[in-house]
Amino acid sequence: MKHTIIAAAAIAMASFTTTAAQASPLSDCYTMGDSINMLATVRDRGVTAGVVYEFLTGDGLDEEVVLTMIELVYVTGSSISPDELESMYVTSCVNGLT
Repeated sequence: MKHTIIAAAAIAMASFTTTAAQASPLSDCYTMGDSINMLATVRDRGVTAGVVYEFLTGDGLDEEVVLTMIELVYVTGSSISPDELESMYVTSCVNGLT
């Protein structure tokens, strides 16, 4: 189950990084918000940041993007629920577009 959620996050993040030129900035906010929610869910189920890093970078995702997500979920937002963290990210991202 944990690997399935990490894989789903990887797919969401991969679609974000590979289609950025085609996607709108607004949809990017929601895609990254979904990814943050998934990573926070595996965090809450006991998956370490190291495991997430190895899995996502091993899957070919950009190291800088992965490290940013890990910092947000495992450090800055370590005590915040997945849904709350997603909502905070999306709100901040959308507000940054205006």
